[in-house]
Amino acid sequence: MTEKTLTVMTLALDALSARAIVLIAMLMTFGLFSWAMYESSYLTLTIAGSFAVLVFLPVLWRPHGNSPQ
Repeated sequence: MTEKTLTVMTLALDALSARAIVLIAMLMTFGLFSWAMYESSYLTLTIAGSFAVLVFLPVLWRPHGNSPQ
């Protein structure tokens, strides 16, 4: 394989893995908020809200663009 092909494949896998992480985070957040609505207390809503914020931080902090790996 050429270097350009490897670069394109690396970029595609990085984008795919980022989308998979976001999808898993969204599903987990949905499940936790469903539990919080079922239990219906301020503690469960606080836990669900905190989780919703914290679970997306790794996605925001991941390297973007042409940064060296």
